[in-house]
Order: sequence, then structure tokens, then C-alpha cells
Amino acid sequence: MRNSILGGGAYIDHFLSIVKKYTNLTELTPEILHEFVDRIIVHAPDKSSGRRLQEIEIIYNHIGTFDHSKVTLWKGKAV
Repeated sequence: MRNSILGGGAYIDHFLSIVKKYTNLTELTPEILHEFVDRIIVHAPDKSSGRRLQEIEIIYNHIGTFDHSKVTLWKGKAV
């Protein structure tokens, strides 16, 4: 299992080297996406509040997850 962003510096250094490689992107290709993202988890919708909320979690290669890698959607927009 990969370390989280709070873990080993070598993982963060490798992630940052990939980031530097793509500083002037004009198009996000599947190949570039695969370099950054390990997996995306789409959680079951939560309807307990009367609204349909759905959390999406992004797990990044080399760094795992961090606070801003979770998004909750309502009507297709982040909340």
C-alpha cells in the first residue's frame, strides 16, 4: 500500500518530479492521468439530508490521499 502524503519524503519527491514534468498542460490525456491517479472511489449516494450527496475520493500515485482529494457532489457540482 502506498504512503499517505504525511508519510515518506521519497514518495512526495517522486510525485513532485511528475508534477514538474507537466507544468504547461494544454490537454489531459489518459496517459497523464494514469501517472497521477492510482484510483478513484465513488461512494454510495447519501440521501439522509433530503438531498442526494455523493462523495468521490481520489487516491494519487506515490502520495495517497490528502484533505482536498475528497469531493462531495450535489446536482453535479462540488459542495
